[in-house]
Amino acid sequence: TTYRGLPDGNLAVLQAYIDADDAQSFYTLSWACDLDGTPLLVAAGSNAVIRVINCATEKLFKSFLGHGDSINEIRTQPLKPSLFISASKDESVRLWNVHTGICILIFAGGGGHRNEVLSVDFHPSDIYRIASCGMDNTVKIWSMKG
Repeated sequence: TTYRGLPDGNLAVLQAYIDADDAQSFYTLSWACDLDGTPLLVAAGSNAVIRVINCATEKLFKSFLGHGDSINEIRTQPLKPSLFISASKDESVRLWNVHTGICILIFAGGGGHRNEVLSVDFHPSDIYRIASCGMDNTVKIWSMKG
């Protein structure tokens, strides 16, 4: 639900998205942009499905499947808002393209987290670097450059 603060201190509902899955609990969201600059909200949570909501139409734009458990955090690449990363209870971090719907990279397995990944973020100026941390008591810095 999106609200607007009113001069009298009250709030007015601007938009609301209700997921088709009644069991879904959203834990995290991040802004992204469509190719024409239309604002999108990328949201995820308990059911391991990432929803991309078009804020102009208030409708579902895309759904992303791939994680095997709940998604704890989503972050959009500030220098390229068509890319976002997700951190999951399934011990993985995934890089996605909001327009194509493709999972570009999976950060997991050997050298990856050994327990739930709680948080993830992009480097502020290096588009090829991300960091993640999790319940395995580690902070990992990942590079997408060879």
